[in-house]
Amino acid sequence: MTTLTQKNFLISFDQKRFLENYRQWGFIDQSSIVREALTLLMDLKKLAYVVWQCKYHIVWCPKYRFRILKGEVGKSVRDIIKQLCKWKKVEMGVRLILRDKLHVKWVVSIFMLTLCDKYTIFGHIWKHGASRGVSSAIISTVRADVVEQLSSIDKYPFDGARIQYVEKQFIETLGKSGASGLSELFLKNDERAKTIIHDGQKHYRKFVALGRYLTLLGEISLKRGIYQSNKANRSICPLEVKLKFINDYVSFAAAEYICYSLASMTSREFVKHCKKWTLMKPSEGTAKRVLEYVGDFLETSGFLHTMQSKQAVSKKAVTLAMSMDSTSVLIRKEGWRQATAATLSTYDAGGNRLDTVYIGRMPEKGKIQAKRHLEKEVEAITKKHQFKYIVCIADGARDLWLFFRNKYPDAIHVIDFFHVCEHLSKLSELLFKDSSDAKAWYKKHRTILKEDPTGASKVIRAVRYRRSKTKENPEIEVELKYLQRNRRRMNYFELQQNKLPIGSGVVEAACKNLIGARMKKSGMRWTINGGQTVLTLRSLMLSNRWEHFWTFFVNRHFPEFGT
Repeated sequence: MTTLTQKNFLISFDQKRFLENYRQWGFIDQSSIVREALTLLMDLKKLAYVVWQCKYHIVWCPKYRFRILKGEVGKSVRDIIKQLCKWKKVEMGVRLILRDKLHVKWVVSIFMLTLCDKYTIFGHIWKHGASRGVSSAIISTVRADVVEQLSSIDKYPFDGARIQYVEKQFIETLGKSGASGLSELFLKNDERAKTIIHDGQKHYRKFVALGRYLTLLGEISLKRGIYQSNKANRSICPLEVKLKFINDYVSFAAAEYICYSLASMTSREFVKHCKKWTLMKPSEGTAKRVLEYVGDFLETSGFLHTMQSKQAVSKKAVTLAMSMDSTSVLIRKEGWRQATAATLSTYDAGGNRLDTVYIGRMPEKGKIQAKRHLEKEVEAITKKHQFKYIVCIADGARDLWLFFRNKYPDAIHVIDFFHVCEHLSKLSELLFKDSSDAKAWYKKHRTILKEDPTGASKVIRAVRYRRSKTKENPEIEVELKYLQRNRRRMNYFELQQNKLPIGSGVVEAACKNLIGARMKKSGMRWTINGGQTVLTLRSLMLSNRWEHFWTFFVNRHFPEFGT
């Protein structure tokens, strides 16, 4: 039986000439172009009750003569059209760019498109204005500006000093073209019907008003339709209903940039930064309003459960260590009060820290929210992973140890080694008049405390002995009671043998990086709500949870996008 490829075909002179010039069509040899043609012919599509094949031969050429799509512009055109076909779920069989026979200076693009039977070619290509709308606006703007800049660059000598200005010019060019594309996109998606139905009520198109929108590419101004109803008190803008921009002005991309920046700098510093380095130029008021909006969302959306469910735990994790500490923050009309920082860290078998979740809370009575937040984090992570050790680390604050003892009685309780050393240093100064003797005694017993299996008991006995040699001093009694009260939490030798943490350095660093670095800048005073927003955003950044949070934020505004 003769196969299809073995049959002899009768071809015309033009077809033969076409096969001989296979290279100009982008094929390797004559057989490859035949295989491509057979593939296109035999590629049938199937649905439940129909077998179909729907192909269109599209020839697209520039608007003006003597404009050749070549080089980077030609590649960009092909990439854009390829992406548009991907969005429309259109299969592109052949993509060619070649010179037309009649007009040698022209370059045309030939495409073979396979469409679904329920769409027409106009519905795919022309109805929505995809190929000649946003993409053409971007291409034309970029091409004109880039050509103009390149011609101006050639007038000057090529050196590094000149290139820095060229880089900024190219960034501005891309920004302008992107803003032009966004403006075109907004205009094409604006409602133009005379009447629409919104919330079950009929609205009538009344007038066209100028609207302004802040994006990463700068502020975009355009005229959009405004609709009113005889029953509703407020008019609506269908475009803004679709966009759902924050305060009907700030895009979500711009809002993310604002929030991420304000977590590290003041609003005044942020505005100066934007004027120098970014395409958008927000005001301080705009930045603060966005931060307030996101702050309300942080406190009311219940995003914490989603963040915890997405928190990954390393398989190498052996130890879970939690800690809590406080640092002072200046509050308006209240003065200095204690803000709380808490950390939850995982360690491997070698004692190396793998990951840390940071929690920051503004001053509150009893640290209620901070403790509750830490409880939920511990509960979520212990459900995902079985830890060999769970360690609670803190200084000598009684309220913290009461919390750890009630909530985690089976955990290993450790008092921070460096806090104990501070008390030991103070004791040495009280027990010895000579500073050199005090330093020698401190170094000796510090080593014993850390490296001796019964170091805590030996240090306490040494303090009692030295106390009997000196006059009665109530300060010595206070320090001695501190050591006696925390004796069971000072098994540092055993902890080091098991590669467990003995210090609260992680939470001490959190007090500085999470709270102090942002909340204690010169002259700063905070409100509880404003400070909490910044602390929560900073904790998301330090905990590597920012992307999860912002995805959650966008999905709550666009549920269909999340699904």
